Amino acid sequence: MDVYETERINALAKQLQENGMACSSSEAFEKAAKMIQQTEQSEKKDKIQELEKKYKLLLEQNNNKFADEISIVKDAVNSLIGEMNSLKSKVERQESLKNQPSNEEKQSKEQNEKIEIQEKADDKSNSNPRYGNINPDDVSIEKFFYFGVK
Repeated sequence: MDVYETERINALAKQLQENGMACSSSEAFEKAAKMIQQTEQSEKKDKIQELEKKYKLLLEQNNNKFADEISIVKDAVNSLIGEMNSLKSKVERQESLKNQPSNEEKQSKEQNEKIEIQEKADDKSNSNPRYGNINPDDVSIEKFFYFGVK
């Protein structure tokens, strides 16, 4: 006990004796000490409760702050995932378009095939031995002219 506490206990003991709540000074001293202890304990409990409330409030604020930051990060990740998926689908579409010829290319190929078939049919109908389509490579000159010894 320090001097301040002893003075408080003595003052309270005097008041207890004067008011008739204690018969002797030792009894008044004990009652005063108990009363001061109880008030100090209740004050300590009040302070502890206040500190606990402040602590809980700070924890809630930090938790809310972290929850907000986490939700922001989740939103950013989800948007990035969405962008990646859209880019993947675009790349797949472009690759499939490169691998599959377009309708114009298909039509031009079909037209070229039709033209080739018609040319072949025309060649067969115009093939006359006298006027036919004979190339110089088809008949060699050696068959017409003899270059050997007579």
